[in-house]
Amino acid sequence: MRNSKLHIAVIQQTPDLGGAETYMALLMDHFIQSENKVTLVTNQDKFIKYVKDLKIKSYKIPYILDVIGNYRGLIKSILLLPWALYYYTRLLITLKRKKVDVIVMSGFSEKMIVTFLSIFFRFPVVWFEYGALTTIFKRNFGIPRLLYSILWKIPMKIIVPSKYTQKSLLKDTHIHKLKILYIPDGVVVPNEKRLKKKKDSKWNNRFVIGNVSRLTREKGQDLLIKAMPEILKEIPHALLLIVGEGLDRSYFQKIITELHLKNNVILTGFVPNLSEYYDSFDLFVFPTVWDLEGFGLVSAEAMAHSVPTIGSNFGPVPEVISHNKTGVLFKPDSSADIAQTIISVYKNTSLREEYAKRGRQKIEEEFNIEIISKKILHVLTKSVYEYHT
Repeated sequence: MRNSKLHIAVIQQTPDLGGAETYMALLMDHFIQSENKVTLVTNQDKFIKYVKDLKIKSYKIPYILDVIGNYRGLIKSILLLPWALYYYTRLLITLKRKKVDVIVMSGFSEKMIVTFLSIFFRFPVVWFEYGALTTIFKRNFGIPRLLYSILWKIPMKIIVPSKYTQKSLLKDTHIHKLKILYIPDGVVVPNEKRLKKKKDSKWNNRFVIGNVSRLTREKGQDLLIKAMPEILKEIPHALLLIVGEGLDRSYFQKIITELHLKNNVILTGFVPNLSEYYDSFDLFVFPTVWDLEGFGLVSAEAMAHSVPTIGSNFGPVPEVISHNKTGVLFKPDSSADIAQTIISVYKNTSLREEYAKRGRQKIEEEFNIEIISKKILHVLTKSVYEYHT
């Protein structure tokens, strides 16, 4: 290692701009603020555009491998493998020439191929493992499990954002517990002066229920939409704002139309500045049912903005939302329970205020990006040092 500052390469193959990408963008920003250098390699133009203000060098991945999806994706990945190997070999030659110190990755497929190649180019590698891999390991004849079992010894460390993921990795693999580091995701905690909400004037007389996520059924927005008729019986002025874009937008819009909710549910699409929406929410709902859920960054963001937050009692969500302390947990995959929980919280104004206060305090103490980024940077610095000694 040449000095105490690092040149960090982030390689991130992703289907869209989601929580993992938002979090990595925050980390990259803080790495740069600490006078480190960052290079981004991704397949996603949205991600490159999202971090353009960081003024970092970006490379576009031309070959997308997907060994953890369906059989068609696996066959496509096998056919593309020779070209992908050629591309990533050339990429690592470039990164070596640019004097990159460490490579950070989170996507499954690029972790496998780049980690293998890193042996020949002598790059220390650090993995981010967001969600539990139990389901993934069962796919495609167990090939993902086989690849993982061959390569997991190579990365210096594997960083997980939740104890749920940590427990799953220890159960599903033979990875030594000292290699797996639990460091939760971090979010920006707004200044105290921003705590006074400035709700959009057109929503002043509405009880605004908010959700921010990719528009996919695995994130549970359909359950939330289906809960609205019951909610409206008790809260006639309720308005559901779902912020985000995704493959299931037309499906959600169909439900809205069928349930005659066009005046009570709005799909906003992608929003570049989420702060304005968080400031408009009276309640935030995170109804995920995704078996690969790694953390639930948006629920932490809502809590950081002092929005009372509720979520599904599923996966890592209880690690962010402490039941009856910083929020409420409801039964996963249950529109009825979502509706009853929202109605119950709505009727208790003082409790909502208490959840908002405690929620923000928890985020400040446990999930502040200022603290988290320093922990991650320490791991990367130590990994580079240990790799070369």
